Amino acid sequence: MDKNFAFLIVTGAPDYTEFGIDLLAINITQEFRGVKFIPQGVHFVYASSKDQYGNPSVSRSGFVHYFKNGEILVKEWNRENEELQNRTKGDVEVEKQRIRENLKNLDRFLAIYDYQNIGKWKNLTNLLTEESIKRMSPETGIIRNEVEFKSCPDKDRPRGSNATPIRNVKIRSVDDESMYLPNMEVISETQPKYSKLPERYNQFSSPEEKTLNNVDTINLIDKLVNEITTKSNLLEELQFSFIVYLCTLSIESLAHWRQIVSLLCNSEQAVEKYKPFYRHFVNIIRHQIPEIPIEFIEQSSTNTIYIDIKNLLKNLEMNGCKDISDSLQKHLDEAISWTFDDLLEEDPEDLPQVVEIDT
Repeated sequence: MDKNFAFLIVTGAPDYTEFGIDLLAINITQEFRGVKFIPQGVHFVYASSKDQYGNPSVSRSGFVHYFKNGEILVKEWNRENEELQNRTKGDVEVEKQRIRENLKNLDRFLAIYDYQNIGKWKNLTNLLTEESIKRMSPETGIIRNEVEFKSCPDKDRPRGSNATPIRNVKIRSVDDESMYLPNMEVISETQPKYSKLPERYNQFSSPEEKTLNNVDTINLIDKLVNEITTKSNLLEELQFSFIVYLCTLSIESLAHWRQIVSLLCNSEQAVEKYKPFYRHFVNIIRHQIPEIPIEFIEQSSTNTIYIDIKNLLKNLEMNGCKDISDSLQKHLDEAISWTFDDLLEEDPEDLPQVVEIDT
């Protein structure tokens, strides 16, 4: 056994299952038993069962694991949930030792790790550690591409003579309508442990707070990195939420990533205050943005990702970070043909409007 790599053993996965590790997904056959020569570090393993015609029957699910050199990780297929889970049969340590002694016989059943994209994957995960993925992974360890909910107990639902007839109630707002909807609660054990990000404004925000947070998000960023989490943890979360989206196509993780990016891109004061942090932030997103599906990265005035990045570039240049701005612009131009002309010119929509009044 080569102690410079790790090995993943998979048992019971049916034919036509889509199996992926990091940036490569394949359709497996009955001879598939896992992956060999996995380099040490953070890797995302995921799967989705398919029917005989190649159509996915369930959504992708998987797990993030820090593989160590010489490690053998054993997973089995849960037929009921149609996903990979920890081994439940027999003594796992005894099984690992047996596998270690018979790896040569298993060799032809193991797929070789995809080294063609290893550089790209390392750029997407370079800040993640064994500790950070444990901190952010769901309690079950299994990451699904949809957050799971549980509804309120049946006894709590309005019904019969105890319920106020809806026709006699005047609904004043959307918030009032929620009292008639099922009380859906997220099952915390099944969702990644992301930080609760501050909102730009809510129903309790004053007009002044709404204006200030729309002009510059510095107050929200200060609260985020000083009260809710730390700057280093936030950068790890930025990478973690992105690979969850990339590998499972989770809309919730994409939305979380977008919210972090939007907060950090729209503050000139934060760039000035946290320059070293912003260097790390820019280095992360320069590798992430080219991996976003093409429908999300069209260069246009309605693409919020493009607008946020344009605001970030402007804020960098306004605070003496032109070298970072130029480097990011060049990279995005080469990778996805994004260009940013006249960054420091005022947007016509932001200029004062002159209104002529007839007298």
